[in-house]
Amino acid sequence: HSRERKTYFSGYRVRKLHSRLGTLYLVIPKVRKGGYVPFFLTARKRSETALISLVQEAFINGVSTRKIERLARSLGIESLSASQVSEITRELDERVKESRTRPLKAEYVFVWIDALYDKVRLEGKMVSVAIMIAYGVDEEGRREILAVKPMWEETEESWHESFLGLNLIFVLLLAIFLNTPKTGPMIMLISKLIS
Repeated sequence: HSRERKTYFSGYRVRKLHSRLGTLYLVIPKVRKGGYVPFFLTARKRSETALISLVQEAFINGVSTRKIERLARSLGIESLSASQVSEITRELDERVKESRTRPLKAEYVFVWIDALYDKVRLEGKMVSVAIMIAYGVDEEGRREILAVKPMWEETEESWHESFLGLNLIFVLLLAIFLNTPKTGPMIMLISKLIS
């Protein structure tokens, strides 16, 4: 017995969580005094938003759909399958597509372009790739991420493909700042595009 203990465990109860993925059956611990509500449910109001965010965040961080299924089971969610996890993560693709195809402003005072290396999921495996990031500042000082795009390597060809995909060639660039030790391919590309 601990003097700090507030209550005692008293079994489990099964609760339904109705979501667009179907009905999930949750096994929730009961306590003798007070009540316990998991963080992804609000008291008396069931919400799937936090659960979906949890699944998406785990997937973004490289956790496989099968491992997410096991994670959900450990949280008391018995009916979340790997195929349902895949369905949830498809929404991420739609949001990325919207971001990539949105129209850019006519002018940016500054544009930073850089590549960083990070792990991404490719054909079921985590691999290290260069990720090009373009970041702009408009005349009013508002910052905006213009694009985030994976590249297999930092070469003139891969940078050129990234620029064409971004339509940055048609944006008036008053200044370009490069923050990468591999500036050679970028400088060669920019000089070709300007001439």
